[in-house]
Amino acid sequence: MRVLLTILLLAWLAIGSIWSNRTFCAKKTKTKAATTAAAAASGGSDCGLMFHDGDAFKASSNTNFRFHFGSADLVNTPEGDFYDVLQKATEYLATDADKTILIEGQYYENEKNPEEFDNIGLARASNIKGYLVDEFLVDDTQIKLGSAITSGCYNKNNKLLGRGATVTFGTK
Repeated sequence: MRVLLTILLLAWLAIGSIWSNRTFCAKKTKTKAATTAAAAASGGSDCGLMFHDGDAFKASSNTNFRFHFGSADLVNTPEGDFYDVLQKATEYLATDADKTILIEGQYYENEKNPEEFDNIGLARASNIKGYLVDEFLVDDTQIKLGSAITSGCYNKNNKLLGRGATVTFGTK
């Protein structure tokens, strides 16, 4: 009887682990670019930004857009590999006039919105859009603002590591 209970317990743990991995950790779509914990794992203070459009395009950086608490103004000016990744992603976007990116701003639930947007995440996404349009001359009709998200990259203490953005490729 103990052997059977032990086998059932191990099977339950294995199946539960596989289910939770597929449910919570799997990519939602092949074209979803998401924040990653790469920077957190290497001791960074924010989550990286990854662009990926199926097998057609992949680029990532250990840095993401950053904002001060309660502010929609960009703190960091992209440089180095972060700038290079943004440049590659916008060049890829420019190759197809029907392709779009959807930007979703991240924020803590208790952050107040100092902007005219519904929430501070949308204000942050709008500022990222403005940066991409101004810096890389992206057609602003190719960049859409999504609903803001309150979840992002968390450390083991459930602290949001980066108030940045997620990006999803799509079509007009």
